[in-house]
Amino acid sequence: MKFPDVLDNTQVTSFAACERRFYWTHLMHLAPRGVRVHLDAGKCYAKALETTRVAYHDPASPLHKDADGALHLGLRSLLASWGYDEDVDAVFSNTKKEFHRVAEMFIKHFDRFGLATDKVKPAFLNGAPAVERSFTLELDIKHPDTGDNILYHGRYDMLAEYAGGLWIFDDKTCSQLGKTWANQWDFRTQFTGYIFGAKAHNIPVLGAIVRGACFYVGDVDFAESITRRQQWQLDQWWEDLHQTVYQMVAFYQRAKDSGLPDIDCHRLFPARGMFNENCKAYGGCEMKVLCESNHPKRWLSDFKVRHWDPRNPDKDGEPML
Repeated sequence: MKFPDVLDNTQVTSFAACERRFYWTHLMHLAPRGVRVHLDAGKCYAKALETTRVAYHDPASPLHKDADGALHLGLRSLLASWGYDEDVDAVFSNTKKEFHRVAEMFIKHFDRFGLATDKVKPAFLNGAPAVERSFTLELDIKHPDTGDNILYHGRYDMLAEYAGGLWIFDDKTCSQLGKTWANQWDFRTQFTGYIFGAKAHNIPVLGAIVRGACFYVGDVDFAESITRRQQWQLDQWWEDLHQTVYQMVAFYQRAKDSGLPDIDCHRLFPARGMFNENCKAYGGCEMKVLCESNHPKRWLSDFKVRHWDPRNPDKDGEPML
């Protein structure tokens, strides 16, 4: 059991939703073996978009302003990041996110939002397009193991220029679009943190633009949402973040002081998700099988060790010892 070196929105919201999920995922550092359909497909799609935008917009790129060349490079990136594995493809074949569907979404994204005509364009920092941006904030809380101030890290797809201002921009894949889709981002701490982080680094963003891409059975579709934050909302987020992290540290310290073996400390973390329906959110919690068993050790062979580091999101897992 080890407290994370760096926190991000994923870890903080995991704790807020269910302390035991946080324990399994970010203190014991467990992740299910096998394919994560939604995460893996979305990651490959996002990487292809990033590759295409950089190739087209970066003046140092040999494909600068070459839309066809940039699209071909993005498609090759999609192929490379997807790879080929018969077992993996068999898993995806039972979903709407097979490779050809993700490739279709990639092509149709630029049919809808052309590289040259998209009103949302990368901003430039130090002469380069500000694609795949990140920031780190220092919290006023000490790390329980190192004694250093705990760090909070955020990463978003692009710092964008739109309507004469600077905006956080993020692509999202989703299962459905509708009247309520655009409104949900007004309450997402993920984007509050992005806006706070940009402003803390003297980037005067006006808000965030979220572009959604949705897989339907026979088609794909897109939508956009613009969301803003008032200064009092940013201040409240910063205060709430500290309160939540303080509780995270207290739970961790209580477990460390209990004298119990790490794997038996799960009972010190409430399985709150069972009672607030977070177990069923987003297709179900990946840790559910551990919480449903009175003897979770029996299921550990289904998991691998994965030390989630928001500064290195592509780091793979390690086998269980």
